[in-house]
Amino acid sequence: MSETGSFVVDLLPGPEATEEAAYIVRTLANIGGEGAWERIAEFAAVDHAMVIDELLRAWRNTPDAENYAKTVLSKVDFGDRRVDVRGWHRIQFIMHLAKLRHVRCIGNINPLDPLGSMPALHRLELWQNEVMRDLSPLALSASLMELHLSRCRPLGRIDLAPVRNLDELHLHFSRVELESLEGGTLRRLRIRDSATDDGLAALPALPALRELVIDHRPPYSLAGLERWPAIAVLEVFGVPPAADLRVLPALEHLVVHQPESLARLEELRQELPGVRITT
Repeated sequence: MSETGSFVVDLLPGPEATEEAAYIVRTLANIGGEGAWERIAEFAAVDHAMVIDELLRAWRNTPDAENYAKTVLSKVDFGDRRVDVRGWHRIQFIMHLAKLRHVRCIGNINPLDPLGSMPALHRLELWQNEVMRDLSPLALSASLMELHLSRCRPLGRIDLAPVRNLDELHLHFSRVELESLEGGTLRRLRIRDSATDDGLAALPALPALRELVIDHRPPYSLAGLERWPAIAVLEVFGVPPAADLRVLPALEHLVVHQPESLARLEELRQELPGVRITT
């Protein structure tokens, strides 16, 4: 149908045709033209995953990414769904997506000002970014609670001071200055970093830390764990020695991923009866 011309635009049903809505949006996007984009805006309030996917897909094809973000995507309620965004041509206008809470940006994005200006951003994931070093625009966000850095490896190291007071931080294979977290109010940290291959000494004092996830695979060292006595939840790979965990007086829950032996896991439960141990 999309090949029959723009005269079809007025013949297509509106958002009341709920079962066909996603297909209608795609057809309108393929037709293009001012009339088609105006019709697509009618579907912004449709709370259906397939429709939202098509609205985002249309953003990649529109000739005016800024106007589309302002007039269409600004009205979309994304809920808790994650939206993947690539390319500066769209990210520079992402602050207009007023109800978007969870974003993953893949590739080289710099600067981060549009992301820091998002009114509802709660969780941000930056993947494979080799040019970004300045996180300070994110410090301006009143809503951001959680940041993931995965394989972000610029020429220099990334200063984490602007995000040290977030609730949650994930650091995986990224070139960062761990010491810049000193004095922050971080509550949950998930990490796999070469600086912690042989123990946790590279991590600074984190007085508010309550949950720690160590994503290193065995063998690894938990040396230095006693520096965070308030940790209540710990996640590791492989069954750790009970002695390494007794330095955590507040530990309530231990999550063991990929235990080498169920027998060893049961022994650990016997040695630490006050800790809930799950896999």
